[in-house]
Amino acid sequence: PWWGARGQRPSRGLGRSPKAFYPAPDRRRTIPVRAIPLDLPANQRHKAKIMSDWSKVTRPIPVPNEWTKPFWDAANRGVLELQRCQGCGNIQHPPYATCVQCMGIDLKFEPVRGEGTIYAYTIMYHTGDKRFASAVPYASIVVELDDAPGALMAGNLLGVPYTEAKVGRRVEVIFEKLNDDITLPQFRLAGSAE
Repeated sequence: PWWGARGQRPSRGLGRSPKAFYPAPDRRRTIPVRAIPLDLPANQRHKAKIMSDWSKVTRPIPVPNEWTKPFWDAANRGVLELQRCQGCGNIQHPPYATCVQCMGIDLKFEPVRGEGTIYAYTIMYHTGDKRFASAVPYASIVVELDDAPGALMAGNLLGVPYTEAKVGRRVEVIFEKLNDDITLPQFRLAGSAE
């Protein structure tokens, strides 16, 4: 018989259909009802391009330290500055005490253009932090900047439906003021108006 030598029967579950072990996936989307335009016919609502609502989100406030303070000070002025090693020229982000390439300690913050491409992304359908609940679903992206190959910045894709996040898409930095001291660099599709 197919199940083995000496006429042994398979242990419980073997030989059964895979459906017995893996139930059919739930194909329903978990998009909040508030985000779906109700003026669309019911049979077209699933095709709607959903915009994330950031207006009710209270973001956690970053606490600058000795290595990150120049980054936050520049962002507060509306400028993107990253750490450059004066020894080997490597640009790195996030900031460190030493260069990740040559271990040099002569590091300075220099302005870079905030243009680049989406290196990776994830769509957040659920959130562990209830402060972000009103924005779900949203696109969390990682961007490789043109002026800093290898240095990756995380942020959110704003101003477009979350479904517009695709690897390789061009983006540019925008600055979201959180309070008098902290301005958060975020991203939008390149060439789009706010």
